[in-house]
Amino acid sequence: MTGLIVGKRFYKKVMTREADDGNVWTVMLDYRTLKRPSKRPLKLPSLIGMGNCRF
Repeated sequence: MTGLIVGKRFYKKVMTREADDGNVWTVMLDYRTLKRPSKRPLKLPSLIGMGNCRF
């Protein structure tokens, strides 16, 4: 096993926010930015198709 599983996390609020440069969107989970495994923020080019996503 490569990592330690701490436990499941449950979020009360999920929202999107336009990034500072105005070209991309970020996903916020309880006011924290969703990050990639490389610890950099996950940035989305558009919100098209996000209506079908479940977090």
